[in-house]
Amino acid sequence: MDAKQLELLNKSIEGGPESMADIPKLLRAYFYGDPGVGKTDLTARILEAINASPMWVYTDSGISTLFKFPELVKRTKPIPFDSFGQIRMLVQARDEGYEPYCNYDTLVLDTASTAINQMLREVVTANPLGPPEQKHPLVEAWPHYRIVESALKDTIEVLNKSGMHIIYLAHIRDPTEKDKTNKRFAIRPAGPEACYKQIAQEANLIGWQFKEKAEGRLIQFEPTLQETAKTQIPTIDEKTYKVNQIPELIQKYVNS
Repeated sequence: MDAKQLELLNKSIEGGPESMADIPKLLRAYFYGDPGVGKTDLTARILEAINASPMWVYTDSGISTLFKFPELVKRTKPIPFDSFGQIRMLVQARDEGYEPYCNYDTLVLDTASTAINQMLREVVTANPLGPPEQKHPLVEAWPHYRIVESALKDTIEVLNKSGMHIIYLAHIRDPTEKDKTNKRFAIRPAGPEACYKQIAQEANLIGWQFKEKAEGRLIQFEPTLQETAKTQIPTIDEKTYKVNQIPELIQKYVNS
């Protein structure tokens, strides 16, 4: 390696962490489940545990759950979802030190699945007929889906560079008949597959939240053929937990 190559190499890693100890313990969570299982409640309890100040981008009335957490409410900036471009601008305003955005260390998208559907509706409204090769409005290869997928990818890249904790909430998607024909039986977060994959590959925690009569509210982080789940957080093993165990485990990870 000559001196010029070495100089280029050194420049390419400038500003990066000196060692693994310098990498921040950021949360990239993706929680999904049926309406009413407590996704917003769990998120609020996690943010209380890590003393976070969130920008809470919401798509529906589920944000009213936050009133159960008056201290968290004082630190929360509620923002009605407008577009993925809006989210990128929120991060930019924060990074450039603009008030009040620079005061927040977390972004919650509640719910990501509804936000994606809203963006799809807007793209379809702008171009209702689609290009000539459009086959059917329910086919995921439809070009409208690709437009939204691209916008979501750009947004996730900005979020990943932000240094904030990011929590995506989503409704549940059950396997379709096509899935069953292809022997893909796992339930997963709702939304087009390409959009779901964009978030899932960047998440370090994917949890399926549900309720059982005997045990109450549970969340599963163990991937199976039936359920989509994931954990890359060392304080959380691949298994099913009672929901009230999770805030402390995430606090332990973030503060380690």
